Amino acid sequence: MRITSIVLTLPLIAPASSALQTSPPSFTGLIEASRVVAGSMETTRLVPDAIQIASDEFTPAAFLDLAAQAIVALDAGDPAPVLVLPPDRPAPFQTIEALAQSGVLTGGQANSLIVKLDGAASSLDSGNETSATNQIEAYDNEVDALLGSGQLTQAQADDLRVGLEDFPRLRDLYPSITLDPSFYLEPFDRAAFAAFFAQVLAESSDPRGIGETITVPRGEVRFAEALYYGASVLRSVRILDQLPELLRKNVISPRGLVPWSTPVGLEEYTSALSNDAAIPFFVNSARRYYSNTSHHFEMFDLAMQIAGQQQDPFRAGEAIFDWVLDQWASVVGTTSVIAQFFGDYSGRDGTAYFMHTSGPPKIVINDLLRALGIPASNGGSAFFESDGWVNIDIHRPFGTDPQDNPFTFEPTPPRDFNMPAPVASHDFIGRIKAIRDVGAGIGSPGEERSVYVNGRDVIDYGPEFILDNSGDFDVIIVTVKTPRGLFFFDAPNFSDRFIGDALTDLIPEAHARGKRVFASFTVLADRMTAAVNPEWRQFLNSVPFGSTVFPNAHISPCVDAYRQDLELALGTLVTSYDLDGVVLDNVWFANAFGNTDTVGHPDCPTGTDWMSTVVTDYAASLADVIRLNAPAATIVLGIHSRFGFENRYVDFSPPEIGHQDLGQLGGIADHLLLPIVGTYWVPFGVPYFIDAITDFRALTGNDPWVSFALVDEWEYTAGYYEGLLGTVRAQGISGFDLHGVLSTAGDLAPAFTRSQWRKVREIDAD
Repeated sequence: MRITSIVLTLPLIAPASSALQTSPPSFTGLIEASRVVAGSMETTRLVPDAIQIASDEFTPAAFLDLAAQAIVALDAGDPAPVLVLPPDRPAPFQTIEALAQSGVLTGGQANSLIVKLDGAASSLDSGNETSATNQIEAYDNEVDALLGSGQLTQAQADDLRVGLEDFPRLRDLYPSITLDPSFYLEPFDRAAFAAFFAQVLAESSDPRGIGETITVPRGEVRFAEALYYGASVLRSVRILDQLPELLRKNVISPRGLVPWSTPVGLEEYTSALSNDAAIPFFVNSARRYYSNTSHHFEMFDLAMQIAGQQQDPFRAGEAIFDWVLDQWASVVGTTSVIAQFFGDYSGRDGTAYFMHTSGPPKIVINDLLRALGIPASNGGSAFFESDGWVNIDIHRPFGTDPQDNPFTFEPTPPRDFNMPAPVASHDFIGRIKAIRDVGAGIGSPGEERSVYVNGRDVIDYGPEFILDNSGDFDVIIVTVKTPRGLFFFDAPNFSDRFIGDALTDLIPEAHARGKRVFASFTVLADRMTAAVNPEWRQFLNSVPFGSTVFPNAHISPCVDAYRQDLELALGTLVTSYDLDGVVLDNVWFANAFGNTDTVGHPDCPTGTDWMSTVVTDYAASLADVIRLNAPAATIVLGIHSRFGFENRYVDFSPPEIGHQDLGQLGGIADHLLLPIVGTYWVPFGVPYFIDAITDFRALTGNDPWVSFALVDEWEYTAGYYEGLLGTVRAQGISGFDLHGVLSTAGDLAPAFTRSQWRKVREIDAD
């Protein structure tokens, strides 16, 4: 039986409707109004409050065409619950008409049979399968009577037989299934998603129609996700002119997986297009399409773990609020950590490591609520049918009136700060493609190529996984001392902070494969030491929030006792492991509230212009420890990643970069690591790092080791990173590094997701 139309129903809300206008031109003819219907069956009676997107013929091509349109609307809000797959009519309808035209059946007999079949179809449409079964039984009895009277032959009677499976059905896109993490955490590569879609199309071609789930080796995938994956491929082709190298597997809707439903009309507040700050110009920057990651499996899984067995969405939201508040206060604390790579973060990154202000926890709460289908705004409020819009900002109790919170500035209901839906005409996309099209082949490939990860990557994934996926990158940089003060090697004088050995198994395996391992050591950021020895902390000229000691997670470089502790730990590190190099990070004054804020510490020199000398001397003393104990080890110094608004380059004057003097530091280390934090610079045209590389060379006489953010989003392809490599190769570099926002952390989560690691493997750097 041929299925003649496929109709996807979507919520009739403005974001979905307007988003559909950005569909590929070949399909825009279908979108003449808010309702489009095709095929021979009137479907609006089945789903009267839905947008209908239809294909006249259900073929593999039609399936993918439909998916190309659908994905924009799926991203804009919670998808609708049904898929309608109506054939013209079950095959016996045509047989009845043919027998009537040939005179075998009278018009009255044919009409009597058709009425019974129509009645069964209507019963199934309304969900009454018992009534439909009774009507089919009456139909079969009438066919038997015609056969018994000799009016029909046995063959003709057999052609008229019909069962429930022959009728079009309303398919639930979101049945309740158990999600297998091993399926969702591993992205599709091209071969895997080609095989998956072949399976989807094969099952979709079954005469019985598309089922609610697709069976895969590790369980089941809901058809909604399968549709989304298909649409993701077409989105990449349409917008980036290429098949994706990798395809991340998202949970596009929690519907059917949680015991509540998203309130009708508020779907936009569960969208994955949520912006990462409640400020309109961030949306206009089009920095990313998916700055928050509420549809990632990791986010959904974490939200479900926190919510536990709650049946009430309000109680689930309260549990999430309490969990985030506890993590922020007890695990990280209200401290200022000017740590490397923290200038850019996504929802997942913020969940894994809460930053030093109260803003990120609010964004994380928003992400976790959206992951469970609870409408939320990162401006600080969420909607519950029992209570309306309530506060979710940590400055006020959960569930209170958001208008009573002086730290939030949004109306009720909140404004829509969702990111724009992706379209090929965006300047942002043009710049992404322009970088990608440079390719990696410009210049002479002789630089160091590294991935900057943390101890959790090694412990959680294992050395073999790290090395298998490091691809053309021959240096693995692993953070072994974090800004919180935890250690991924056993330093005797910090043994109470040892949380796991990230080096013992990694180093020999890396060397056997011709790769090298560097250890990254966070120097002056140390929250745990600051808590035990508050008198060691850096002081500021200003007194923000009534604090006399701030930022309270940074130790002053003028404290000799702490320097001696670090020298002992660093000596243990380089003598205990066969390291190829050490990265000294966070050797700077914090400058949390401006470049003139830091007065240092009572033990520091007085007067002016002493800060750069102190920083240089501190770096030199640590470098001496490394060279004394491991003379062959390469020494890299991290540069303070403080750039201007929108991550635009300012300059390398010492006050702007934590009072580091690059001219002096260049004589201490073999390399200086220049971080290009985040992706804010992409929408604004000229990459600021070109000027930064030029100025760096003028100050130091050397080429920088440049580090870029590895972004776990579909538009930042492996080809994009190849283009970045080619761009900076043309400028002259000593190294090319990829980092995540958590690369210098590791307290709670790896720096890279599995899909990021797979992206690294896909990069052709030669």
